[in-house]
Amino acid sequence: LRGETFAFAKLGQDQFTDELVRAESRAVQDLGRHSWRLLRVPEVIHSGSWNGHPLLVQSAIKPGVRREVDSELVKGAMSELAALGPSARSPLSKSTYWHALRQRIAAVSDSPFGAALQASVDELSPQAEDHSLRFGPWHGDWAPWNMVVRADGVHVWDWEKFADDVPVGFDAIHYFVQGCVVERGARPAEAFAAALA
Repeated sequence: LRGETFAFAKLGQDQFTDELVRAESRAVQDLGRHSWRLLRVPEVIHSGSWNGHPLLVQSAIKPGVRREVDSELVKGAMSELAALGPSARSPLSKSTYWHALRQRIAAVSDSPFGAALQASVDELSPQAEDHSLRFGPWHGDWAPWNMVVRADGVHVWDWEKFADDVPVGFDAIHYFVQGCVVERGARPAEAFAAALA
């Protein structure tokens, strides 16, 4: 058989995946209305439901020549996304991001990993009062396998974790750390230390 991929479909199957599909549908539709210089977002072909669960059908990247990953282009696309909408500066402790993060950690604080995360947040809390950060949109899972660089820009997919009030730069850290851990086999602690360096 010969053919060409023209679309990808995502279908929720429970409460958790239903919300992911709905979130991605909202994000891709909203981002698709913007005129981008470098960033490319899939086109929504259909957003609806099937058997009581949300269904999203998105365009696939059209065939063409891929370019080597150019870190400047990727950085430019990330910056372009982060600059979308009003840019706000505030202390971390006053941000909706910080409050949502604390709620998520509190919900799992009785697990070993949750307890470690809670201890880290408690340790950071005094500094969260003093440091002002810039907040803006982020992809939420920008990793080397969720994008491709083409002649017409940086194509990025899997937008289900998109949010619009996150510290600017988190996409870059996530991208770097995921590349180190998954593609190069680094331990997470080493990857984060390299990111900070």
